[in-house]
Amino acid sequence: MFLKNIVATIKEHKGPQGLEALKRELGDTQFYGMRDYSLEEEVQLHRVAMKILYGDANPNNYFELGKVSFQTYAESAIGKTIMSLFHGNVKKLALSFKMAINTISSGFDIRTEDLGGNRVKITLLHLPYPVEYYKGVFTGAIEYFQKRGEVTQGLVEAHTRAPGDYEYILRWE
Repeated sequence: MFLKNIVATIKEHKGPQGLEALKRELGDTQFYGMRDYSLEEEVQLHRVAMKILYGDANPNNYFELGKVSFQTYAESAIGKTIMSLFHGNVKKLALSFKMAINTISSGFDIRTEDLGGNRVKITLLHLPYPVEYYKGVFTGAIEYFQKRGEVTQGLVEAHTRAPGDYEYILRWE
């Protein structure tokens, strides 16, 4: 989400050696908060960050990076502003996910559906990340509001699906 904050996370957890590894892989460690980076640049940074932070870019590590990305967003100035609009209401946040994500990213389509009670379906189309990344983001959101819950994911129905089209069901107590 915020690329410069991923670099800060690497610095915090891996120190100067982590930044050197990042520079070797990407050629630079400078990312700016107000610059719109392409999805390809974001994906490349995420892959390299996972190698540095976790050892490799496997599905479990995409999940963990998703949780860290949400936490980074929620603790940023814009994230705090957006989160304050929801007053701890997971459903409001989930149904407004498109608005929240559009403050920091673009390039994919987001659809939400209220499934009643404490359940919401979020469909992401044209997603450049593995399905586990946003499962981590949504799990991080539920945890941020200090709720117990579960996120399940799957592919969009086969007759309408393209690569990178995923559905997530969020449930919480």
